Amino acid sequence: SFNGDRYVVDSIDFNDVNFVNVSAHELTHQWFGDLVTGKSSDDHWLHEAFATYYARLIDASLFGKAYNDYNVYQYDRQIIKNQNTDTIPLHRPNASSLTYYQKGARIVQMLRQKIGDSVYRKLIKTYLTKYRFGNASTSDFKQLLYDIKKDSLPAFFNLWFESSTIPKFVIKQKADSLIFDRNTHQLPIDFQLIYPDKKLIITKSRSFKLPDYKQLKTVIVNPDNQKLYDIHFERNSLWIKNQILSAPNFIDRFIALKDIRHWPGAEKDPIYNELINRNDYYPIYKEILSQIKLNLNGTHLNFIKKLFEKDLKTRQQIAVQLDKIPLTLKQEYKTLLNDASYRTKQAVLWHYWAQFPKEQSGLLNQTQEINGGNDKAFRLTWLSLALITPGYNQNKKTQYLNELINYASPDYNMLFRLNTFELLINLQIITPQVIKYLLDAGLHFNWRLHQPARGYLKHLYQTPAYQKMINDALSSLPEKSQAFYKSFLNH
Repeated sequence: SFNGDRYVVDSIDFNDVNFVNVSAHELTHQWFGDLVTGKSSDDHWLHEAFATYYARLIDASLFGKAYNDYNVYQYDRQIIKNQNTDTIPLHRPNASSLTYYQKGARIVQMLRQKIGDSVYRKLIKTYLTKYRFGNASTSDFKQLLYDIKKDSLPAFFNLWFESSTIPKFVIKQKADSLIFDRNTHQLPIDFQLIYPDKKLIITKSRSFKLPDYKQLKTVIVNPDNQKLYDIHFERNSLWIKNQILSAPNFIDRFIALKDIRHWPGAEKDPIYNELINRNDYYPIYKEILSQIKLNLNGTHLNFIKKLFEKDLKTRQQIAVQLDKIPLTLKQEYKTLLNDASYRTKQAVLWHYWAQFPKEQSGLLNQTQEINGGNDKAFRLTWLSLALITPGYNQNKKTQYLNELINYASPDYNMLFRLNTFELLINLQIITPQVIKYLLDAGLHFNWRLHQPARGYLKHLYQTPAYQKMINDALSSLPEKSQAFYKSFLNH
């Protein structure tokens, strides 16, 4: 990966963003992609889906199952949301990155569930041995599966490899029965039935009566989010509450918590209280904050006070989500500046500066030595605020401006430069030096930098003063680059 020092982080930055997953993904390519390479562009999934899947296993091993489950759930929501526009199937050239990587990894996981661990391990070992230092196609992979299992799983491959649609279920509780209003692919789906003294897993594809209905505490559909399904499950509020409070798996508790978003506050607050008085994974508290922040009352402020006592990630959510700081929590909020998280510090800096103008200079003095992580997002925010704060270090304004512009230069990594350009454009700081750096970025080999840089240039070119500035700067470029830009900017 040509990203310079982008993946180098310090111990504080590691709390915000780590690249363990990226490293594991790229290492896995030594087997899936290097040792065995796909025969054609139809087989690109054989590289990326497996590399993503095994990186997820590493995540779960190092950071815990809940960490991985939450990340998978977030990607699942993107896949389901985009299914009507992201329509190229996995086994096709030009499928999206979301399909090749995240959906592909999900499909590998579901294939493993379907054929079982022992068959899966034999399949992968045989695949990597038979085609080592060579090429393999999807057909080769399917033939190996048939040779081992005597079943090529045509329905599975047709659904997940040749189609872009996600199976959809609409299931409703009616008294002691669950009614399938919709099951687009007539697939079976698992239900976990939780009773006071036992838990059962049953699999159904059509409406059915619930056993021992009167003893049921809750019913969880697709427990542990095992399959990539689009599910709408209507059930009574007691079941939802019990799923939030007693489901064995974090992700099932989290999914049910999202279902009470529109409940009346009087019904939700006791649930929030019970969750806050126990220890759970931080997305639970992130979701609670999201649900209460727009209508804070005394009870909610007490909830937030308790959340200040939670882990680093929960405290980070307080910093990020409370853009309007309650005065009764002002001092607690400012203590977040001491947390080992640059994202937390940056959010506190911005929100506190915006809300308390009389304390702006003191806040900037307190935080002036913090640079931030690899992308220096904190430092960029600090510089922008130092420049626009009235009366703050007037004799250093030019120094701050030059430092900010310099971060757009080729001396810095791609992500850092991109963040700097965005800030400069938003602050309307457009100088000949900024134009020079934009022109350089527009010729960068990586589209993630050159595409937005070209967009900024094209936008600026519509203004006569900036158009002249750009034309003047073009004269210092090689003829080939000049020709490219003249064609690009005038069409």
